[in-house]
Amino acid sequence: MTEAVPPPPPRFNLQEWYLNYYKRIQNADHEQKISDRVKGESCRITLDAKDRAKANKDEVNKEITVRIDDIKHLIQELEKAKKEVDNEEADQLTFQKRLLNALSATALPLELANKCLILREGRLGIDMVRDDVELELEKEIEVIVSHQASLRRALEQCKEQSRLLRSAAYFLERDLLDKDIALGIDQRCANLTETSLGLSIYTGNMPLDLGVSTEEAWNMYTLNNLNRSAKEINNSKILKPHLNFLMKQTSEDLNKKFAKTNMAFKIRIEEINEAKKKLEDEHKKVVSEANIMTNNILHLEKEIADKEKYVALAHTRLGLRSQRPNVEHCRDTVEAALAKELRDLKTLVKNLQEKLAESHAALRYLLQTQVQLEEDINIKTNTIAIDESKCMAIRQSVHFKNY
Repeated sequence: MTEAVPPPPPRFNLQEWYLNYYKRIQNADHEQKISDRVKGESCRITLDAKDRAKANKDEVNKEITVRIDDIKHLIQELEKAKKEVDNEEADQLTFQKRLLNALSATALPLELANKCLILREGRLGIDMVRDDVELELEKEIEVIVSHQASLRRALEQCKEQSRLLRSAAYFLERDLLDKDIALGIDQRCANLTETSLGLSIYTGNMPLDLGVSTEEAWNMYTLNNLNRSAKEINNSKILKPHLNFLMKQTSEDLNKKFAKTNMAFKIRIEEINEAKKKLEDEHKKVVSEANIMTNNILHLEKEIADKEKYVALAHTRLGLRSQRPNVEHCRDTVEAALAKELRDLKTLVKNLQEKLAESHAALRYLLQTQVQLEEDINIKTNTIAIDESKCMAIRQSVHFKNY
């Protein structure tokens, strides 16, 4: 097979040669100019990029520094607020203990007041009277119960304020924790430079500025926490004087009421003692009078017995003189005298018997009165034992302190 002969190279004329030559020269000059322009623009862009990168980095560093200062300032404010909240919560816990102590201190006086009422049910007879002591004991119970209710309400207020303070402290603490973490991250960012080790380029598709809140919302969140804590601190400080006043007023009111009831006891005991003394004096007089009346009865009985002798004598004389014979049995002056003597003796004996009956009646009444006086004295003795030896004895140890 015959090999193919290549065609002869194209033939150019001299003008085409010169045209190609000048074109190459122009292209080379043009490309050199473009290259010079690119080199100049590259140098300018490089310098501009370097300046802008440095300026951006400086701006970012400045913003990070400002941000770090802002976070530090807010951390200081949050720590200050947290400390104040903790102090107020500690105060509220102290007030809770004081209120519980004050409330517990009213239990025994209330029990004793009720016990006194029950003990006084053991009074007898006429002494079962609704006197000032009973009225004051009932008022004392009302006052104690009323103050117990006030203390319980105050305790609930105190517990609620403690809860609100704990809630405020929780949000402050959580905010502080988040800001500590953010501060550590920003301080780490502030210490990084373009030559730091461990730098990496993010190649993911998600944007890096994934902020979940705006700076305004960030500021407002902390401001709300600070305002909330300030509000609860202020409420706590307003509540504390009220609690102090309540406990002081409770102590003063209960002490005054307790003293008033004790004074009523004292006055009543003095009245009963005075009445008992007068009854005892009257009892002595009645016993003495009964003894005198007994002697009087004995004397009357003796006198009647004596008069019966005179009657027997007169009857005997009349009997003997009735034995006179015949005309000697006359109504002479002796007979008349004996008759008169019998009439007088009958009258005297009748009078003596009437007085004896009156004396017996008087003695019975005196003995009845003696028994009544003894009953009244026993009743008064029982009442004094209840009021003085029992009621006042158990009330002596009671004193309301200002917890």
